[in-house]
Amino acid sequence: MTAFSLAASIVQFVGFAKELCSDGYTIYKSGKDLSASNANIEDRLLHVQDLEGSVRASAANTYPVLSENELKLQTLAKECQDLTVLKDLKVTSQGLRRVVAAAISSIRSRQKAKEV
Repeated sequence: MTAFSLAASIVQFVGFAKELCSDGYTIYKSGKDLSASNANIEDRLLHVQDLEGSVRASAANTYPVLSENELKLQTLAKECQDLTVLKDLKVTSQGLRRVVAAAISSIRSRQKAKEV
């Protein structure tokens, strides 16, 4: 029973390590700063911030008070302003250091998935 438990643990660890290496390799080969999913999230957050800015600018010119939907958008944009989690996951190194940074980014991405 102990041997079976040990073998199952080893298989689980190898599977997890394979996923991390695959994610790190994808980041490394893509030439981008973030994994595809994190880059997509960052793009959406920036889009919400842009929308809020344009709503605020148009509301300042035409309406004295923001509507309920505009206030909701403004609140959402304020929540999206904190992009530090995604900035911590970016890979900015080049060459051999990029390989190590991509692996570390993959591990951090898993650790901070809930926060992202």
